[in-house]
Amino acid sequence: MKRKAPLILVIGILIFFSACKDSMKVWIEPSTERVMQFSASKKTYLAEICAAHNDYESFQIVINGGANGLSNVNVTAGDLAGPGGAVIPSANITLYREFYVHAAKPSFLYGVVGDLRLPGNYPDPLIPFTDPYDPAHPAVGAPFKVDKFKNQPVWVEVYIPEGIPAGLYSGKFTVTADNVKPAEIDVKATVWNFSIPEQRTISTAFGLYYSTEEKFHAAATLSETLYNYELELHRHRLDVTRITSFATNPFKFGGDGHLLAVDWSEYDSIMESRLNGSYYGDGTGMYKFNAGFFRPGSSGALETKITDDQYKEAAAEFARHLKEKGWMNRVYVYCQDEPFWNNVPYEDLAHDIKLMLEADPDWKGAFMVTNWWVKELDGLIDIWCPEVTKYEGWLTAGILNFAGREEYDAMRLRGDQLWFYVCNATIPPYAGYDIDTMVGFEPRIMMWGAWYEKATGFLYWSTTAWKEVNPWEDPLAYPEFSRNGDGFLFYPGDHNGTAAPVGSPEEVSMNGPVTSIRLKQTRDGLEDWEMFKIAAGIAGENAVKEAVSKAYTKLGTAPVLGIWNPLSPPWTRNGKVIDEVRKEVAALITE
Repeated sequence: MKRKAPLILVIGILIFFSACKDSMKVWIEPSTERVMQFSASKKTYLAEICAAHNDYESFQIVINGGANGLSNVNVTAGDLAGPGGAVIPSANITLYREFYVHAAKPSFLYGVVGDLRLPGNYPDPLIPFTDPYDPAHPAVGAPFKVDKFKNQPVWVEVYIPEGIPAGLYSGKFTVTADNVKPAEIDVKATVWNFSIPEQRTISTAFGLYYSTEEKFHAAATLSETLYNYELELHRHRLDVTRITSFATNPFKFGGDGHLLAVDWSEYDSIMESRLNGSYYGDGTGMYKFNAGFFRPGSSGALETKITDDQYKEAAAEFARHLKEKGWMNRVYVYCQDEPFWNNVPYEDLAHDIKLMLEADPDWKGAFMVTNWWVKELDGLIDIWCPEVTKYEGWLTAGILNFAGREEYDAMRLRGDQLWFYVCNATIPPYAGYDIDTMVGFEPRIMMWGAWYEKATGFLYWSTTAWKEVNPWEDPLAYPEFSRNGDGFLFYPGDHNGTAAPVGSPEEVSMNGPVTSIRLKQTRDGLEDWEMFKIAAGIAGENAVKEAVSKAYTKLGTAPVLGIWNPLSPPWTRNGKVIDEVRKEVAALITE
């Protein structure tokens, strides 16, 4: 005869299975980690970040769908309470649903052992829970569903305001879904006793293709849409490369061949508000800006359609006006892009630069070229901006000797500057903007490397070069270059433009861009760069370099027979090292 189980035991079993059925699998990942749809779960329920005032820092809440999937999922952020009743309000916390894009074809040269690129679904677009461009802030990215057994990360961005005391702040976030018990996440934020400067001290030149947005956004609101794209770049500490794209060429010549009086009103209306920050609503202006109109070495109108004397007259008038406005020390002149790869003779650049210097010697210091140092332009170019693989010869194991640390140090002594840029040529193990990388912080470590190599600026060719593809469905915008994500850091926020209904997912309809994880990492890196500069001014550059060298030694290295040693990488693959170095550098400032 079978014995009946004791009533208490039966009740206990029912309670156990009920709890299992009603619980969610939720955990925390730092912002430096790449969370894939089937990444293994972790038992980390405490989110910890460290940041300065006027600093953004993020973490991820990962929600797994379990055996049944989840519906109507949402996350609620609470205030973070700190010393003496101070608060980081929940209004300073922005939540995004991470979206997975499918890389059907891996980025070119993916077979480098130690840094593979593989087909698959990768998180990159960040759909905001609410629309940041609509004053009513309607829901966009949440609530959402989570499919069976799949992970759904939520990107949590915390902004540390000025004016609150340094110290530890803590609070709780709540994750809810239908038919399951809510899950609570503990959050701790350590606020350091210094500020990231609102006015940037790093030159940035990030392209914005003004012609691609109309494919996905309605014509009736396109002007406002373009403003929101530029504003979002500004919010991420980035300046647009070609502000004057729509400006009319102001230089007209009379029958005698001489320059007529120039009407600067259109140019000034474009530049003035951007340089004083009123255009962006925060009083923070662009740090450096591309002069526009002049592009030495190019086949544009000014360079090839007017005489040398007329070119000089225009350059002299332009310099006069910039000095009158007090802008001359903030300007750079973007010479012909990539002259080597575009088969532009260096002597053409030299010819045009010399004309501008003859017109006004105060143009000296402004000429920037996206090229490694070459002797043909030595003494003429002021800002060298090589692609990272064309620096120091690390990629070629010294077979091709590009100028590097020693050479650029010597040029710095005479006033030259070094910037960097990345593009489709940035192959592993160089950090880049590939979507299909398993390292969660490549754009951030690039900014660390730029600081370490004593650069003063960073350039990225475009944030919206979607070409013929819909980046939500195909991140390989330029198959001939074969790098997933190359040429864009934004995703179109709508699908009602000329290519309608192609564009954003059906539930996403915003009059502005959807940002990306790679864009957030870029801002994180720029904020770190500013912190390194502050620390170097207090503790000395060598002390900061000693700390940073625990995460970074050089921009990249040469694979040998398709292999590089993952046990000795040129920069760390471990996000925990990033956090530890940041804390060490912050201590140089605060202790």
